[in-house]
Amino acid sequence: MLAAQEHNAVGHLLDAYGMALTCTREAEADPAIRNRDRVVGACRSVADSLEPRVGRLILRVRDPAPTGLQVRIAGAVLPPALWGVAYPVLPGVVRMEATAPDHASVRNEISVVAGEVSETTLDLARLPPEPLNRPPMTVTGVPAVAVPPTVRESASGRALRTLGWIGIGTAVVGVGVGGLALGLREESAAAFNRECPAGPTGSLSAVCQSRIDTGSTLSSVMISGFIVGGAATVAAVVLLVAAPPSRGVEAPARAWVCGPNSCPLVRVVQAI
Repeated sequence: MLAAQEHNAVGHLLDAYGMALTCTREAEADPAIRNRDRVVGACRSVADSLEPRVGRLILRVRDPAPTGLQVRIAGAVLPPALWGVAYPVLPGVVRMEATAPDHASVRNEISVVAGEVSETTLDLARLPPEPLNRPPMTVTGVPAVAVPPTVRESASGRALRTLGWIGIGTAVVGVGVGGLALGLREESAAAFNRECPAGPTGSLSAVCQSRIDTGSTLSSVMISGFIVGGAATVAAVVLLVAAPPSRGVEAPARAWVCGPNSCPLVRVVQAI
């Protein structure tokens, strides 16, 4: 419940609503929890106060669903278990993207109203088979066999790209640490609500006080992880964008150019 109230206070509506629902379910399922009725009532009160501010979206996938179909809602992957189920989203315009092998990608924007349920049906069209690759033709209509140009990259561009990928790796680690700390903090908060009675801070047992200290430490680790991940992401994007593009060099190509009486082999230079 404390976590739900914290997220609501900082404007994390969906996180607060989800945690309030989880708090209600866990308290109802645990008959041994202290002050169970009060905890259930408090969690349900938070969830009921947030529900009118949250929209719900039902995504239906037309059968048969393409193999390898992946759906993203607002940038997050929607697991197949939630297809056809009303799940909470932030009200407003919600971006939906769907991809599947051998099918055309779909990108839609869905308007969701707070307190209401919106529905959309996903139907991906299969792509036509790709035509057989054909070699380039010479002016006389005879296929030419060309050697692909070699590509070289400057040392500065290679260094910037390397640093950019290192930044991406650092961002992944930072976000991962922050997410892990968030999960551990929620577990500590749930244990505190379950094991520690309400009362003045000075009257808490050593175990309960330890859980409070653990939650504070995990909050600091979570914030630091997210800050490092965000900063590394920005730095990586800047480095990758600033890296100069690769430059091509001239590469020879050979083609059979047929005249009226002969087909000599001609060396053609392609400038890239």
